[in-house]
Amino acid sequence: MSKLPQDRVFVDVGADVGFMSLAIADLGYRVFAFEPIPYSQGKLCEGITWNNFSNLVTVFPFAAGSEALDNVPFYTREDGHLGSSSLHRNAIVKDRKLVRDIHDPTIDSHNASHWKKINVIPIRTAVRRLDAVIPRHEKLGILKVDAQGADFNVLKGATGLLNRTVAEGAPYQIVFEFDLRFLVKRISDHNWREYEPFMASMKYKCNFPSYEKLEAQEADVATLRRSDDVSCTKV
Repeated sequence: MSKLPQDRVFVDVGADVGFMSLAIADLGYRVFAFEPIPYSQGKLCEGITWNNFSNLVTVFPFAAGSEALDNVPFYTREDGHLGSSSLHRNAIVKDRKLVRDIHDPTIDSHNASHWKKINVIPIRTAVRRLDAVIPRHEKLGILKVDAQGADFNVLKGATGLLNRTVAEGAPYQIVFEFDLRFLVKRISDHNWREYEPFMASMKYKCNFPSYEKLEAQEADVATLRRSDDVSCTKV
């Protein structure tokens, strides 16, 4: 971040209670924070007020996606683990054990019963494209996306921002969650093979795992683990 011009904006999709947004604002950068959950919005706004960041952090109280929708279900967990909330219900039901059968012997009985008992609570939110709500004159620095299985839809909804040059305001860097548990199990409505050609078409070079590695994991879903974030740089 220290190398980015101060006029660049950090875009935080899936801001939660604002850990990342507030840390970036503390460096003096402006932040556009997208968070659809009312409780998390409240905590984020408390942090903004407490740190006197109202001139730096703008909160967008809805989800980001590939199309504009109103009053759509957004699924949260009754146990309060709001960071796992998603537009995809099945991404919440098992979350970290997503691709493991509940009778997997490597999961102890107490933990297995806990996962089976998680209740999913839908709230209602709007969904908007990033390129429709972020003003064209804004110059972006970094776009961070953590959307629990909806990351590709967020990126598709930012096409009008990403296909510009950096001088025109496209983000220098994009960081998003690339979790094969969501992609292989069809929790998301897209396939992992779609990411690289899409990002290349937007002139971004990304550090995706090798196709050989991904195909091997896809063939043995029981061994899948949480994937690392992917980072992309404008070329």
